[in-house]
Amino acid sequence: MSANQKKEQNEDLENHDPVKYGLPADYKQNLVLDTMDTVTGRNYWTEKRLQASYSYQYPVYEYARRFIQKNGLKTLVDVGCGPATKMIDIHNHCKDVKIIGIDQESPIELCKERYDFGEWYVDDFENPRTDLPEIKGDLVVCADVIEHVLNPGKLLDYIRNHVAPGGHVLLSTPDRMTLYGPDMMVSGNVSHVREWTAQEFKTYLESQGFEVLEQFHTYPVRPGPNIMFLKKFLYQSLNGHGVKTNQVCLAKVA
Repeated sequence: MSANQKKEQNEDLENHDPVKYGLPADYKQNLVLDTMDTVTGRNYWTEKRLQASYSYQYPVYEYARRFIQKNGLKTLVDVGCGPATKMIDIHNHCKDVKIIGIDQESPIELCKERYDFGEWYVDDFENPRTDLPEIKGDLVVCADVIEHVLNPGKLLDYIRNHVAPGGHVLLSTPDRMTLYGPDMMVSGNVSHVREWTAQEFKTYLESQGFEVLEQFHTYPVRPGPNIMFLKKFLYQSLNGHGVKTNQVCLAKVA
């Protein structure tokens, strides 16, 4: 390895020091972008993922719907909306709410083809476009996205830039402690760059200029008598871990 290569490697490791992201120094990150089509050369949204998309993060979007209705909000921005299957329920219950979804090209094309509501935009949260129209949400949702990006600080900057004055942010991500126990120092999901415990995540958000108003745990999928929920419930229970593995934070820009 040349001197320049060693320098670049050291700079890259320094840029992605886990401590920088509120994680322990011995945490092992998966420095890959397994969900980005432009990096992998394949479509992340396979038919299997599309079929499962309605169930994953369902409780987060149910909370969002209730929050919108309770507070009379008018604009919802979903950063990392995927195929936006949960948005159908929100649209059906909140007809007057303007829905805006942002993600990579393949799911946005699906949204444009399938839905007669919403505005859908292609963007890269770590390298954002400069030609998008002004997008501001009374509520900005970012559900299970932050664990997939190399630079979560850039994602949080992106979210901050799309929150309307006085607006709120709803973020979710897996809780490493609940999923695996206290000694796990790497994600068990190779598509996740990093995972936080609840305290680590709250502290990291606060360090990035957010005020966490509420933090709670919920199921990662839609609860009820369905195979996906029962499999996850049984797996976590048999391994002696908690079953509400997703942590959710309601926050404001401080």
